[in-house]
Amino acid sequence: GSNKGVPGGVITYGGFDTDNCGSVIEYEPLSSASYWQFRIKRLVAGKYLVNRQWDAISDTGTSFNGGPQHIVDRLANIVGANYDDENDVYFMSCDAKPPPLKITIGSHAYTISAENYILDRKKCAFAFFASEFGGFGPSWILGNPFIREYCHIHDVGRKRIGFAPVKHK
Repeated sequence: GSNKGVPGGVITYGGFDTDNCGSVIEYEPLSSASYWQFRIKRLVAGKYLVNRQWDAISDTGTSFNGGPQHIVDRLANIVGANYDDENDVYFMSCDAKPPPLKITIGSHAYTISAENYILDRKKCAFAFFASEFGGFGPSWILGNPFIREYCHIHDVGRKRIGFAPVKHK
């Protein structure tokens, strides 16, 4: 289910989970069916805006969101996070009130709220990391911060991915 503050999740095969997911916002055609890869068109954080097309995947096995180094560094700066070499993570004040992040996929801007991209484990981490694939593979990996906000609908027959808001209980 999707109880706030409680780890867990549901996978539904051959159908759509109306108990835990709202209506599908939009479907996006895959840019690569091999990796369930789709395209991001825009990223917004506060007054920072980048219009560019990137390939992306969503990955249930990735705890953070990953993206190009220069953009992740800029996002970290916007939210007040500092990189910690020893732990290989960005840390920030747990009292910070950073803006939501908006990622445009297709024609819809999907919001990732601060409560989903800040991990509070006695010390708060900014749940983004730099991922550089040298021109191979996706530029962005949307991990748990995005997955906690949106149900993912994998439409195998039509080679597209859809997103629906999570129903928090």
